[in-house]
Amino acid sequence: MDNYWKHGSICENFTRVKCPVLAIGGWVDAYVNVVPRLVQNLPLCRGIIGPWSHAFPDNMSADPGPHSDYLNECLSWLDHHLKRVDNGIMEAPPYRVYIQESLPAIPIKGNRPGKWISLSELPPQQTLVLDNMFKRLLFVRDDAPSMEYSTRTIDSHEITGCFGGQWYCSGHSLAELATDQRLADSHSMCWELSVEDSMTILGNPSVKLNVSVDGDTEAIVAARLCDVHPNGESTLITYGVLNVTHHKGHGEDQVEPLKSNKEYEIQIQLKATGYTIPKGHVLRLSVSPSYWPLVWPSRKNISLSVTTGNQKSLICLPILKDDSDKKSHLKNLLAEPSLPATLPHEVIRKTSYSRKISHDIVDGTVLDVITEDDGRVLLNDETTIDKISTYKYSIKQGDPLSAQAVCNHYAMTDWQIDPSTLTKTKVTIINKMTCDEKFFYLFSKLQAYKDGQLVFEREWDEQIERKYV
Repeated sequence: MDNYWKHGSICENFTRVKCPVLAIGGWVDAYVNVVPRLVQNLPLCRGIIGPWSHAFPDNMSADPGPHSDYLNECLSWLDHHLKRVDNGIMEAPPYRVYIQESLPAIPIKGNRPGKWISLSELPPQQTLVLDNMFKRLLFVRDDAPSMEYSTRTIDSHEITGCFGGQWYCSGHSLAELATDQRLADSHSMCWELSVEDSMTILGNPSVKLNVSVDGDTEAIVAARLCDVHPNGESTLITYGVLNVTHHKGHGEDQVEPLKSNKEYEIQIQLKATGYTIPKGHVLRLSVSPSYWPLVWPSRKNISLSVTTGNQKSLICLPILKDDSDKKSHLKNLLAEPSLPATLPHEVIRKTSYSRKISHDIVDGTVLDVITEDDGRVLLNDETTIDKISTYKYSIKQGDPLSAQAVCNHYAMTDWQIDPSTLTKTKVTIINKMTCDEKFFYLFSKLQAYKDGQLVFEREWDEQIERKYV
């Protein structure tokens, strides 16, 4: 991490934060890891994590739910710290979290089944070893026999990450969420644990792997935890990704090229989660050397090897043992949202969102197309708002340098300056990213129109060196 990122990163110096902090996140939000990180490092912090996306907890139009009385929760916090109201808000446990029950692999609209709990700390990590011989996960025991060393290898495949959902989920559509992981699992190395009694994972799992790479001096490793149902469908619980050249750290002096077939010990922290796997299901760990389009692929197709034996490769799970008495300070989280009246408006075109993945079996192209149509709305002051975005990610099987991302955005606003004058504005943006072995190529074009006339235009055409990416 260079100075550009360090200056705005709270983890560089937590002691600078003196004020009380109410940290709120959602399990499918890209920034959910911030909540436990803040609670662990700020003495006046309280954390809330619901099933939500990157949307306000009381946004009834955003999936998933259930939604909560966010405004009254914030009001209680501000009343106490700004008005000195003695309402007991700081007596709330540091963590109040929503534990999701087992979910179907295909996303469901509306509320996710589960329950709210409160607790003073996240559960401790329990360690399981990876066993290549039987492709299984085993809890570490003092009397466990030693395992022979064994190595498994898998090649990168371009479709592995296509079913993992979007990195940034706004809650507008089920198309943003992960879907059945079976195809991704088939292109990954997998280890499994049969769940004999229900298991609740709460916190950040982590994976320690002994890996080697053949084919390039750079590589990524993606790790996923999945809930495998008795019918075979595979639900994504959480995931994490590491650029292996960063195995020593993210500082500029710590990143180094990889040596072919040299064994490296790496650790991957997975996103925080709260999820219960029921008895009779299978917990699956899947590991792959690609996760497109969430992560840009390595320059070359690589072979990833993982060695197990005598605790060489492990997974650590924060397993919650008992939540029977953890029910305090949940009133606002269990309550229906207190929503203000919406502005009067007329829907001219409804919102619609889609995500379509196709695979050309002739030339091997995998195309991932996301369309976000925010609709067209007329407000009561005669203002009209219209917005559409499309994202296209394409890559040819066996050719990581063919990776391409194209994002198009269109936004239009019409408004009346006075009763006799209607002003129409429109902005279009095109973003495109491609690569070769040495550089990333980024092109952007912005055009602004007023009453149908182009009034501003600018283009950016940049190349960025691929430094261990």
